[in-house]
Amino acid sequence: NHTFEVLSALKSAGVTPEWVQVGNEIPSGMMWPEGSTKNWSQLAQLLNKGYEATKAIDAKIKVIVHLDEGNNNEKFRWFFDNATANKVKYDVIGLSYYPYWIKKDYTETIADLAYNLNDMVTRYNKEVMVVEVGGEYDKVQNTYDMLVATIKAVKNVPNNKGLGVIYWEPQGEKSWSGYSLSAWQSDGKPSPALDAFKE
Repeated sequence: NHTFEVLSALKSAGVTPEWVQVGNEIPSGMMWPEGSTKNWSQLAQLLNKGYEATKAIDAKIKVIVHLDEGNNNEKFRWFFDNATANKVKYDVIGLSYYPYWIKKDYTETIADLAYNLNDMVTRYNKEVMVVEVGGEYDKVQNTYDMLVATIKAVKNVPNNKGLGVIYWEPQGEKSWSGYSLSAWQSDGKPSPALDAFKE
């Protein structure tokens, strides 16, 4: 009902989303304890109701199911094997990719991200998208290089099944947001790291 009401309000205001994500980084489920991955059949029901509510607004909206640690193939296989076994309905596999939280430079994990993107497409026949990515605000060149590599990994997914890359949360400039993975400068302008998206 919540999903249907929110999307109805958006549509009434002239906005129909291209994508809707049911849950956010849900490797252990959502709406605990009912929707925990300790209770896959109920998590599947919640995800499917969100899917159905979305499609009732517009069948063209793509529904995303999203996990963190996009470089962690084992985590993704475990989750989406269970989703498949429980007949979860979705269109897109969403991945977060934050080298900062993995505590490794992107050069150590970008190949794992690329492998996982391709494996998800092959294994589940779904489209993929990096729905959250971010680098340290004060390491502009490293963040730029990481974004270029991430965008390349998504573009290299066969058959145009890599949909895109979304930065989270660029405009939360560090001095007032406290968020170290923002990509904005104190002068109110975007970080040059975001030039990776200009192509």
